[in-house]
Amino acid sequence: MTSNRTRNKLVKKGKKAQPDGELPAVCVVEISAVDRMGDLVARPQNWQDTGSPPAITIFADDKHGGNVGIHDRLLVRLTRDRERQELSYIGRIIRKLERTSTLAMGLFQIEDDTTARVQPTDKKDRNHYQIAKSDWNGARDGELVLVE
Repeated sequence: MTSNRTRNKLVKKGKKAQPDGELPAVCVVEISAVDRMGDLVARPQNWQDTGSPPAITIFADDKHGGNVGIHDRLLVRLTRDRERQELSYIGRIIRKLERTSTLAMGLFQIEDDTTARVQPTDKKDRNHYQIAKSDWNGARDGELVLVE
């Protein structure tokens, strides 16, 4: 039986070459679940390989005060988990990254019988969102709404 290390080719990722299917020492991950022990289960943010990504565990005591949850993005330092047979990693949190929200809150304004627009309440968001009547979902003129 050959090991993963001898079967995989070396590929260049960034400045270093590493075995195909392995992750770099520092990686951006997204929390996908919490296991029964309270540890975080993560997956690499930009997994490019064809197979499933290796398991990444972030221990419960490394949650930076407990403010890390599902769908959060983290910059982590990875080390191989030598206790498991399959390729897996243990992650230590370096930094929690900002969430990129796709939701915007705004004032719903009907323009005519078929369209409306949402003017965002956030002054930094200078966009106005056009909304087709089929997507109004019962919203009325002058209401605050969330748009995606």
